[in-house]
Amino acid sequence: MLNEELETRVQERTAQLEASNRELEGFCYAISHDLRAPLTRLEGYSRALLEDCGESLDSQGRTYGESIERNSKQLKEVIDILLELTMLTRSDLTVEEVNLSEMCLSIMDDLKTAYAGRNIRWLIAPMVLAKGDRRLLMLALKNLLDNACKYTAKHQQAIIEFGVMELKKRKVFFIRDDGAGFDMKFAKKMFKPFERIHRPEEFSGVGIGLATVQRIIQRHGGRIWAQGDIEKGATFFFQPVRVYNQFC
Repeated sequence: MLNEELETRVQERTAQLEASNRELEGFCYAISHDLRAPLTRLEGYSRALLEDCGESLDSQGRTYGESIERNSKQLKEVIDILLELTMLTRSDLTVEEVNLSEMCLSIMDDLKTAYAGRNIRWLIAPMVLAKGDRRLLMLALKNLLDNACKYTAKHQQAIIEFGVMELKKRKVFFIRDDGAGFDMKFAKKMFKPFERIHRPEEFSGVGIGLATVQRIIQRHGGRIWAQGDIEKGATFFFQPVRVYNQFC
């Protein structure tokens, strides 16, 4: 009887927690959506002010107008990211077999264009397969590979690798680079939204990419963690529920 009562209480608490989470997600979505419209108008008014009345403004006035437009864009970007994070939680997963190697090669082609002129050596393990939501896994890989490109920017030559290894008899994916790296005391902090371990003047971004990746991996029932050393690169490991390599 005690076991049954305890199980009933656990189910009730779980249902309450799920309902609270849905309510909070809906609230965040509504607030973010409602804030975006006035920010878009504010950005438009500041641009119109600079274009139509720029000649009548002194240098200080133009500086104020440019600051309003710039900060409106930044805040709108943050809101877009919050909406994306909310949608990651609310949307249903479509689980299918996906070829992560092909995804990485496709992303690599796009990044070669985005980072034209960079000397990057790409190492992509062949035929790495997994079960998961194709769209979300593509987004996770894109964030990780783009991060690798960004944080190797100050090195004349970079190596970026995607592969799979065995850890405690389970397959684990990894993306490794030889870039700026990080101090391991910040290893957990970097997955929190808007937390950054490098100064904005060193590397651009708002600090949401890794939080997005973590949310995606957790939605697949897996986990992600990182290892790194300052100026010796970083490796991001992630382990969804079911992964396998055709050649393993």
